[in-house]
Amino acid sequence: MALASGWSVGSSSSADDLFLNGPNGLAAEFVNAQVTSSVTVSQILQEQLAAAEKQYTNAEVCSQPQAGDVPGTPQVPGEGEILCFTVTPQNGSAVPYAEAIFDGLASTSSGQLAVIAFGYFPQSTTSTDVKQDLVPVLDSVHWLQVGS
Repeated sequence: MALASGWSVGSSSSADDLFLNGPNGLAAEFVNAQVTSSVTVSQILQEQLAAAEKQYTNAEVCSQPQAGDVPGTPQVPGEGEILCFTVTPQNGSAVPYAEAIFDGLASTSSGQLAVIAFGYFPQSTTSTDVKQDLVPVLDSVHWLQVGS
């Protein structure tokens, strides 16, 4: 897969969790995980908020969950929401960030698969920059485990 200009694979990436660093503080992450058949998208969203609250003391939902497709191919129906929090790098200034989360569930031959896409961006990023630089990267993922 060729990455868009200015994007690189993060060192924390694994077979089930691809992290991409982008320009101007943008980042994208793609995760897939086998989950039990009883798990719902709402439960996954709640777990993600709880994890964000542990990592960032001021994490909160700043855009309520809405139904929609997870970015990528094939399309997986799910839900998305936006979390807001502050990142304070070592020896740096605090930066207000937003995290767009897209969660979906797909049936596979081995059970239920959660497919998750995250888009990270400083809250000062313009919607034009998000649409030009982040959305195309999110949309470029191909969910190999999901039958198309």
